[in-house]
Amino acid sequence: MNSTQLDKEIESANNVIAKIIFPLSYNICSEKELYFRDNGGVNYSQERIEFLQTSSLSLFTYFNSISYSKLAKYSGIQEIVFSFKVKGKIRIKIKAAAAELSNNSREVKDLYYANYTTLVLYEGVVTGDGIEPSFVSVNFSSVKGEGIIFPEIAGEEGTEISEMAYLSTIPLRRESKIGVVFCTFKREKYVSANVKRINKFLLENPSIANKIGIFVIDNGKTLKEEEVEGAMLFPNANTGGSGGFTRGIKEVCSRKEYTHFLLMDDDIIFEPEVLRRILFWTECSLSPERLTIGGTMLIAEKPTYQYEMGAIWNAKNNLANKGAYNIKSKKDIVKNEVEVKSEYNAWWCCCMPVSTVSRIGLPLQFFIKGDDIEYSLRADNEILVTNGIAVWHESFTSKYSSELEYYIKRNELIVNAIHRRNFGRARELIKLVRSVAKQLVFHRYDTINEIFLAYSHFLKGAPFFTSIDSETLHKELRERAIKQYSKEELKNMGYNLEGKNYYTLTGKKKSYIYHALTLNGYLISKKRYPKEEKDSFRLINMISATPRSMFKAYCTVQYNPNTEKGFVTKLDRPKLFHALSGIIRISFMMIMSYGRIANSYKELAKNSFY
Repeated sequence: MNSTQLDKEIESANNVIAKIIFPLSYNICSEKELYFRDNGGVNYSQERIEFLQTSSLSLFTYFNSISYSKLAKYSGIQEIVFSFKVKGKIRIKIKAAAAELSNNSREVKDLYYANYTTLVLYEGVVTGDGIEPSFVSVNFSSVKGEGIIFPEIAGEEGTEISEMAYLSTIPLRRESKIGVVFCTFKREKYVSANVKRINKFLLENPSIANKIGIFVIDNGKTLKEEEVEGAMLFPNANTGGSGGFTRGIKEVCSRKEYTHFLLMDDDIIFEPEVLRRILFWTECSLSPERLTIGGTMLIAEKPTYQYEMGAIWNAKNNLANKGAYNIKSKKDIVKNEVEVKSEYNAWWCCCMPVSTVSRIGLPLQFFIKGDDIEYSLRADNEILVTNGIAVWHESFTSKYSSELEYYIKRNELIVNAIHRRNFGRARELIKLVRSVAKQLVFHRYDTINEIFLAYSHFLKGAPFFTSIDSETLHKELRERAIKQYSKEELKNMGYNLEGKNYYTLTGKKKSYIYHALTLNGYLISKKRYPKEEKDSFRLINMISATPRSMFKAYCTVQYNPNTEKGFVTKLDRPKLFHALSGIIRISFMMIMSYGRIANSYKELAKNSFY
């Protein structure tokens, strides 16, 4: 492709795979190594790189490398162009980093041992005036395995580089338009900031501005139009994330110019460039009708760590792919591009074609929890996840809400009834026993009632599920939820946390068998409980607590250091018998009617069209 042709392509921006982004360009992230690596003497400002002395930099980074293997597989592209403007002279190398798998295993657990090798695809000297763009073309069809492409650039003092991008050498396969859907409930600050950020990005990138629309579903009916200017605002009943996102999907699908919907949590933080990269895949993929493009979740509290890059539902819990990867690590960046099986991508950032709705219907109204799992399993799409398409979200382990147990247990039962029938009633009952046992161990007796309610509601079948007034039910669950108090409130209740240390095990640990035989202390006389706690309480870190933390505890304050709130629990032995009778009651109902009830949910999923 000659320079004139490339220049025209750049002006249309239709062939841009990804533009190089800078730290803090939208006041998002200051971790430079997620964007660039250098050996000093390089200044990054106003999306321009200036060499303050003879130095070098590399784009072997999470946000500014691209996957050659996924380009080849999902778009058929085997040649890319790196475009940039340079003022002065640089030496540039375009490299590939290919994963070396341990025993050729793609199992997530085996990727820990994987490494990578690099090879140079291009090397040359480029000079420029800083006005006219320069282009370096690279063919990677001979590169084996899976991995990334990135440039390394060396320059002398005074050299400047700007407007860097990866370009495709083939025309678009189609035109797309994405409806970005935010579902929010009384989080004006978060959703307003995200809408403003997208608007700013589209204003700065007019070539794609008409390819992206913003839909805000306001379940709290508290937003004003001026707070989300540039977006379409839809007041909605509080139908939870499921109902809000479904409303958004309907609104996108009712506008015929849209080809995809992109579901995003309202309280995420993300680089707006993510939208362009998702748009590219919708327009250049080989099989657009059966492709889901997922965004990886990065941990907001630890911005260089990955929480989940696609996931598997194993009928008991979700298994996050590539969790705890350090995305500053070169090895982990390459390992991210090794494809492993993903069955779903959570709706913090998930793009699907609108044709999905005409093919399989709408999401089920779970209110919250599990809707993304069920819908993805039903869609059965290929799921594309790649470096550079990600959002930051607060870790889910940093919070505890007792009312969530109802939704988690009920919705897991429904998901398994539809998609994991071979899991069976026996193992569902084992899950029930384990769930109840956990709450008994932590003395959270009210939560046991919510678990029993979840099973009872599931066993009433799909007709009952569809008839529930979800807003009223949620209010009732919230009212019954374990109330959490601040330090000051706990002090006023007689539980002063000042100077109190979190409980830690001392002395010789009892065996697990001993804990099991005594039901973690339930069958031990109170006379043998710690004397120093007789007229006091035990302070437990709610996030890191284990069953051993509760052994022979009579009164505990379970405190969350992240939210700075906690609640009080007390040992109540008669609740053992209540729990046992509940398990027997639910077991009898499951044995008698599970098959018939499960079929009703499967039929519901088949008929979830609007």
